Amino acid sequence: VYVVGQTFGDLGASEYYSYIGEKTRGKSFIGNEVPKVDENKAKGLYRAMSQAIDMEIVHSSHTPTLGGLGVALAITSFAGGYGIDADLRKVPYHGKNRDDYVLFSESNSRFIVTISKENRRAFEKIMGENAYGLIGTVIEQPFLRIKGLNGDYVVDININYLKESWKKPLRMHVST
Repeated sequence: VYVVGQTFGDLGASEYYSYIGEKTRGKSFIGNEVPKVDENKAKGLYRAMSQAIDMEIVHSSHTPTLGGLGVALAITSFAGGYGIDADLRKVPYHGKNRDDYVLFSESNSRFIVTISKENRRAFEKIMGENAYGLIGTVIEQPFLRIKGLNGDYVVDININYLKESWKKPLRMHVST
């Protein structure tokens, strides 16, 4: 399991900030620092991803946008019914040294990619100078396990439970 693209700790306008604001003060936080896109780096990254996909090296690809990396890893595991064991220390990341920032950043121009072990060298050659990190492996057990920045597990949960929660309809609270 790879994270392709740079993750930044800019959480402005993210689902996470909105949630934290609701919980702590009854209305969404917005934040001042929103994710930015470096167009030149993004073009190179998209070209490399397109090449890897065209060469059929990529098993799956998902963008960690709404909800960030934590949500994207869960959704990636739902598709095949397999779990993922990941390590936040291996994510290409720049920002505050906080697990929640790495997990819930909605930085643009990123992908969660799964490939077979046999294709690892070819994939990394295609990625070249692009930011990427081999952050974990697909596991047979139906668990999402994520080690935090200190090496301890910060997430260790059955993906079937996560999938049921994810499928539930949203109950919005609207104040007037």
